[in-house]
Amino acid sequence: MPMAVADDMALGRLLKRAGFRQTMALAGFQGAPLLELEWYPDLGSAVRGLEKNAFAMFNFRTVAVVAWSLAGTLMTGLPLLALLLAPGWHRLPWLAVSVLVCAAFWTSGRQMLGRFPWFLGLLFPVAQFTLTWAVLRSAWMTLWHGGVRWRDTFYPLQELRRAQLPHLRLRRGA
Repeated sequence: MPMAVADDMALGRLLKRAGFRQTMALAGFQGAPLLELEWYPDLGSAVRGLEKNAFAMFNFRTVAVVAWSLAGTLMTGLPLLALLLAPGWHRLPWLAVSVLVCAAFWTSGRQMLGRFPWFLGLLFPVAQFTLTWAVLRSAWMTLWHGGVRWRDTFYPLQELRRAQLPHLRLRRGA
């Protein structure tokens, strides 16, 4: 797709629309990785690295970013906030919800990766809030600069959105 700064996501969407199935392939043997790749050296680099892609994953739609961010924050943050603020025994249901959310994240990690330490499940709220921050930051920076800088080229937001329109129409008509 021309003007697709999140080209991997765009390719995946095209394949799905064409009827192909997607899966995740892992390079490993008996749970041990044969290949490891450092995505980013630290959390700050990851957030900055998502700057060009995160808003693009939402087709540069601000309403979609805000709705996703609110939903993710409420689903993750509300149980934690209620756990802290609820009096006495009223904390127990919120504790159960928080434990179940973290357990679901851990289970998903084990399903996808084969090995996923249990304590990483406890970090799900941190991961969700960090991803939400990265998505909101991506939208803000793209709107503030009026586009995306990608591979030493500036792509104006208006052109990026215009390039999305034919694909959005195709999606609605399918």
